[in-house]
Amino acid sequence: MEKVWVVTGEYAYPMVKEYIDRYVRPRVKNIDVRIVKIPVKVIGLATAEIVLYYLKDKLRKMEKPDIILVPGLVRGDLRFVQEELGVRVVRGPRRLEQLGLAFMIGVENLDPVRPAEEIIYEKLRGIVEKAAEERMRQAFIVNGVRIPIIPPPFTTALVLDHGLGLEWLEKYIGRTRPDLLALPPYEPSEDLVELLDKLREYKGRIIAPLQYLDTVKSIGINPVLVYGVLPEQVETVEKDKGIILETYSDPGKAVEKAMDMPERIVLDASLPTNPSRLLDKLNYMRMVHGVAKSCWPTNIGWGIDADSHGIYGLLLPLLAGAGIGLLIIWELEEKLYHSFEEIKILEALYLLSAHTGQDPRGLGIDLLMVKPRFLHWYNFEKPSRTIDAWANESITLDPMGIFKIRVDHRKGYIEALYMGRKGRILIRGRTAREIRDTIIREGLVSRLDHAAYIGGELAKAEEALRNGLDYVQDTYLLPSRRDKLGLTRRGSEAEQ
Repeated sequence: MEKVWVVTGEYAYPMVKEYIDRYVRPRVKNIDVRIVKIPVKVIGLATAEIVLYYLKDKLRKMEKPDIILVPGLVRGDLRFVQEELGVRVVRGPRRLEQLGLAFMIGVENLDPVRPAEEIIYEKLRGIVEKAAEERMRQAFIVNGVRIPIIPPPFTTALVLDHGLGLEWLEKYIGRTRPDLLALPPYEPSEDLVELLDKLREYKGRIIAPLQYLDTVKSIGINPVLVYGVLPEQVETVEKDKGIILETYSDPGKAVEKAMDMPERIVLDASLPTNPSRLLDKLNYMRMVHGVAKSCWPTNIGWGIDADSHGIYGLLLPLLAGAGIGLLIIWELEEKLYHSFEEIKILEALYLLSAHTGQDPRGLGIDLLMVKPRFLHWYNFEKPSRTIDAWANESITLDPMGIFKIRVDHRKGYIEALYMGRKGRILIRGRTAREIRDTIIREGLVSRLDHAAYIGGELAKAEEALRNGLDYVQDTYLLPSRRDKLGLTRRGSEAEQ
């Protein structure tokens, strides 16, 4: 049996023990996981040298492990620790809730230098893709398009209609990679036709509205699915095209048609914008078996207020429970921007949870996305010149000392620990300004670049305190939308 030590400090030990007992040990029965506590209060303030000093003593008293996992917050290169101890030493994640993911992908895949988060998400992408492929074997094939009967995963289509313009939309499609593209319910413009010509990889993966089907065909686009079809219009659609059948006019007749032609018809849920009717519609869809189903989830988002947090997090499990496998996302106004990305993140979370049987709360995937109603642009007075900014390659440490910053959400404080010429001083306050002014009054900084760095970190800490967000020094306060595609991790470029 492989033996793995998980190193931690005195303060974190109870939390690490509880997490490993709850989330790790039940799932890694072939690994002997031992929590090794070293006499350091806060493990995040330790260096590789300190860890080496205490681990040498532990190895004299305990049975030698196969791998030693050191928290990602420990500073320094762990390769020399590995050489000194003669044991494989790897850098673990910075956040406790991602420790389960490290064991899921195999701690032997971690590295003594490279951030664990990068490796974890590389491996998880592979796990998600494999899980999606396995579950897609149960999919219905509608005119060559695979739609899962038991989602997740979902088949996703993005409507080619966006307030930020077609150039933005082209880049967005390149990043998000939707399975299908859907033409909006109006006559295609010349710009839209030009965009479709650029997106040649989507040939044969276009959804078009029935009312403009002739126009779409006349410009050389051959859609794989036709939407907006009523039960009495089914016979008017060419037999080589799949049909997304509306249910709002005659639900009973729509189900009957779908059951008669399951190899060709996708039954659309026609979700109401009124949330009070949502469960009735989903219960109705849940009772229908043996056919592929679709819906427009942003319809509900628009009706409730899509920039409120958690809408899709609640909606997607309900859709999955009703067997709705094709999601058509229409980001037609500001507050719906990036709904597609948010849905793809949640899809990966639910798929990974369903595949591994693990509680989604233990997967450590960031979900929060801030979607503003409006994107503001301010006109500047004409500058005399423009300078392209760049960072200094070398960094000079402040001779007065350094700061460690954290947020105490329970007590409502930002805390900055100074360590330097004037000793170890803890400064705490409710706002960045309070702490900034105190640092200046106490004369704890001597360099402008250090002062600017502290100001930036304190501003992030104040926003984290105000909005209940996680704060880790030297990392982005929120994951970027670009990093969140597929599986997500908190992006970081650590300040030295």
